[in-house]
Amino acid sequence: MVLGGLLVTVGCGISSEGLTPAYRQPFDSGAADKRDATEKRDILIAGGGGGVIGQDASSMAGGASGSGGGADASSVRTDGGGPAGGNGGNAADSRDGNTLADAVSAGGIAAGGSGLGGTIALGSGGYGGGTGGTAGSVAGDAGNDTGARDVANVDEPVRDDVGTRGDGNDGFRDTRDGTVASGEVGDVAVEARAPCLDNLTCTALYGSGSLCWQGRCTTCTTVTDSQFWVDPVNGDDAVATGSATPAASCAFRTVTKALQTIGPTAPAGTTVTIVGKGGSTELCTSSTACPVQETLPIDIPANVTVTTSGGPIHMALAKNQTGFRITGDRAALAPTTTAVLAIDGSANISGNGLVFNVASGSASLRHVVIQNTGSDGILVSLGTANIGAGVSVSQAGKAAVRQSGMRIIAGTANIAVAANEAATDFSNNTLYGIYVAASGTLTVQGQPNGTTGKGSVIVQGNYTANLCFQQQPGTVATASVIAGIVAWGATGHGLRLYGGSNVRVRNSVILANQGSGVMVSAYDGTLAGNDLTKLDLGKANDFGRNTLQDATTGNANLVAGICTQMSRTVGNLALPAAGNTFAGPRDCSQANPGTLTRAARTTNCGAGVDLGTIAATGTTVTYDISNCR
Repeated sequence: MVLGGLLVTVGCGISSEGLTPAYRQPFDSGAADKRDATEKRDILIAGGGGGVIGQDASSMAGGASGSGGGADASSVRTDGGGPAGGNGGNAADSRDGNTLADAVSAGGIAAGGSGLGGTIALGSGGYGGGTGGTAGSVAGDAGNDTGARDVANVDEPVRDDVGTRGDGNDGFRDTRDGTVASGEVGDVAVEARAPCLDNLTCTALYGSGSLCWQGRCTTCTTVTDSQFWVDPVNGDDAVATGSATPAASCAFRTVTKALQTIGPTAPAGTTVTIVGKGGSTELCTSSTACPVQETLPIDIPANVTVTTSGGPIHMALAKNQTGFRITGDRAALAPTTTAVLAIDGSANISGNGLVFNVASGSASLRHVVIQNTGSDGILVSLGTANIGAGVSVSQAGKAAVRQSGMRIIAGTANIAVAANEAATDFSNNTLYGIYVAASGTLTVQGQPNGTTGKGSVIVQGNYTANLCFQQQPGTVATASVIAGIVAWGATGHGLRLYGGSNVRVRNSVILANQGSGVMVSAYDGTLAGNDLTKLDLGKANDFGRNTLQDATTGNANLVAGICTQMSRTVGNLALPAAGNTFAGPRDCSQANPGTLTRAARTTNCGAGVDLGTIAATGTTVTYDISNCR
């Protein structure tokens, strides 16, 4: 600010006593502005200075008229006479009354007169006036006669590291909410720093970690607790520390920068929080016009959780781009319920929305929406992926290049969502909702809401099938366990199982699909590819308790509850399917439930039957359906 013809530099940094910086409140020049800084550092003025200390919260007096500016700890030499001090401050002026910056009152530095003698850089005059008056006074003591420091021949601004402690008797003003806390004594708060137009000015004056925030140089606090902040709107990747303190620009601009700062060996509990601003805040990629862009994919290493706060975050992916890649043990992408992260594939031109490639251990995902990707929404290629509540994956792929909501080709995906949590769903994808292939495995622990199509884990409206297992025959020793999934309303089948896969299905609702509820097919023409022994829809000592057909509520699977289509000449095959519910309803876990409807045809399994078989020469398929006939 310019006062009495000379630039006054003030700012916000570490106090002279090494205290943690207090709340910064940016301010402009003028007698009526409110200040919260406390130190006499980095001030170059013309004219008489304000009172150094206000003795009371209501004392805003500056130095009265004096023959020279007052000397203080920053004065190192005299060059000519000092100027007249300013008039006394207004007792009603709202300042703390306990610091130098607060004593810059209506009659202090802000109203100091021009110097009478002595040459100082950008002007002339003394430094500070006398001490402020007591409570309610309008004038302070006269200024001293000694001139202030001559800075004409030095390169750096005054750096007086001696802080001044207030001695108010009635407390000080809390600059955050404007209230007065009674009975507290003024203390050292935040130093004032230079005005600025860009970060270069501030780094030149104050060094690394200093930046320009709302026209004032600010020194960001150093992150010591492994909690980093990313603000895509106000953050700064050039000089910020990622602390978000004392200003929003102390946060990084990108997650990329935060993870680069953290490095590959983060301590346990490290977090990166993306700050939303209400509505939807854009995470900058090459699909968006931003000054600084993320480097994609964003790799989340071991022990790091990327989360959110404040509001929803949106991320648009350009052609062939992948959004996130989770690579380390105990890594997580875990936004909050009120600040969900949406990853958008920009009209199905992107790569995957997210990839799990965890070399060892497990990683987790929750409260993320992935939509419109060009490749599978989620790819699990290595390690264990734990998927919790609030994950939604939809519209992956196009008719010309069909893709799945999630593809698991190696490792394991575990989906677990309680009934009282936000549902996780894989919906309206152009191939499968979830596709388990090669050596991948899947476990699901969900809770259906009756036969309404609702539940905590849902696969619905997908094209070929809602859920498909096409594992390499005979290579997967661990069974995938599907418990409590809702597979509803597919264009094709609810659940597609290939021979040779290893999967157990319990307590699930598989209805309203345009194909069959469960479609069982041969993987290939080999015996291993037609092996049904590890396809378990229910056994006599462990009933399936799945709902597979319904003829009474309009939610029937249009072809069959279960349909099989195996290769020729593979002999007698048996499919375990004991203790499930079919149309009627007929609950086959109960005694004498009745007879199921069946169809055996050469081209399809029928129209709304319970059990169907597409006949093949030299092959016979029987169903173990427990108490049903």
